[in-house]
Amino acid sequence: MIKSNPEFKNELQRKSTDLLDRLKIVKVTSEGTLPNPVSTKPLPQAREAVEVPLYGYEEPKNIPEGKCSLRQALGFITQHQNDPQTHSIKSIAENHSMKEVDIENIIKHFRVFELYISRDGKSRVAKSTLESIGVGKVVEPMFKSKFAHLEPNPMPSNTKESK
Repeated sequence: MIKSNPEFKNELQRKSTDLLDRLKIVKVTSEGTLPNPVSTKPLPQAREAVEVPLYGYEEPKNIPEGKCSLRQALGFITQHQNDPQTHSIKSIAENHSMKEVDIENIIKHFRVFELYISRDGKSRVAKSTLESIGVGKVVEPMFKSKFAHLEPNPMPSNTKESK
């Protein structure tokens, strides 16, 4: 429409002095003060630092059926490692409402940290330390028959030195 009628284009670009004079007469005043926006949310009452969660993230409160949390997984992995007959894959699956295949894959591919204590027996580790780092099992090779092959071979004490 503007392209077809150049007079209309000129009319739009021209400033009307009559309209500008009327605009100068208009005066707008506002009464009152602007309301200060106030938050309706309550401020936090606890001023202490938030504790860091045990596993580095906040654990879910509700776990869907067929799934498990990291804490639950570590628990049944540890139980199965310590006593596979009592805590079989089938019993774990029933207790946690999970598929046996899923439990089997978790137990097959994941292990709980094991701490091996030196053979000299001089090392002492506090139980609280073990619990804080999440050790599932402590293995002391010098007392376990299945680790007997790890003991060093004794050196003969009556060897004659060659001169």
